[in-house]
Amino acid sequence: DFGLLRLAEETCREEAARGLKFHVGKVFTSDYFYHPQMETLYPLLKKYGYAGIEMECSALYGAASEYQSEFPCRVLGMCTVSDEIYLPEETADGKFGFKGMSAEERETS
Repeated sequence: DFGLLRLAEETCREEAARGLKFHVGKVFTSDYFYHPQMETLYPLLKKYGYAGIEMECSALYGAASEYQSEFPCRVLGMCTVSDEIYLPEETADGKFGFKGMSAEERETS
């Protein structure tokens, strides 16, 4: 729902004055924790400006669409970054790299 997105972005901009960091962008949904075709997929996602990969938003949007006539609702997916993916050309050893947050960092971010 673009209205919810606009409202969330306005709220985040207001909170940015107090140090909140946020980004509005596209995310890719996958049912793999680490995709088996990452050598092909991850560079494409970077090329086309995807901000991240997540596992639930498509189900959320699909359910909202399926049941919209029976249960009218508005849906917005908001994600927190917990792991960063580095492409081989971005790492010293030329391999894919992953940097994750600790459990404590995820709870307090």
